[in-house]
Amino acid sequence: MFEAILGIFLITFSIAMTYKDKIKEYFSWCKDKILSYCHDN
Repeated sequence: MFEAILGIFLITFSIAMTYKDKIKEYFSWCKDKILSYCHDN
């Protein structure tokens, strides 16, 4: 049971490391959209 959880965690972690820059870009893009939306209203 513990091995399965550890395996899932490692896979998730490796995917997160691979797409870290893309995720960061996406979050900053979302933040910009939200901020500009807040400023408009």
